[in-house]
Amino acid sequence: MWRDDDRISFRTELPPPAERFDIVYSAGALLFARDPIALLKQFANYQPRVILLIMTPMTMGKAFVRVQSNGKTPFPGWVMSVPEVETAMDAAGYQMAAQISGDEDYNVDRYSPEYRVPNMAAVLLLKKVP
Repeated sequence: MWRDDDRISFRTELPPPAERFDIVYSAGALLFARDPIALLKQFANYQPRVILLIMTPMTMGKAFVRVQSNGKTPFPGWVMSVPEVETAMDAAGYQMAAQISGDEDYNVDRYSPEYRVPNMAAVLLLKKVP
């Protein structure tokens, strides 16, 4: 849809830190990041007005990693902590404007109760106005 619009770019790798963007949009990246809070801070370094995260499992408790599988290969998947995200992003100059739990209902029966987070979330972070 925006292929020919020079103002919009989609990337599979992080751009150099000196680049600036109006919006950082991340779909499912935090789930698989080695250090999701560090990745969020890296997003903030681009100084966007808006950071939009989608397809990110979120909990009101502590963040944790659970093992997922695509059939044969197990891999780690983060469940982010809303309070930890808010704290880290507040320090980076952003405030959480919205956090909406998706209506997906993934089967998490194989996890013990404290690790059952069946929905993905969408989070909107706005740069604070000085």
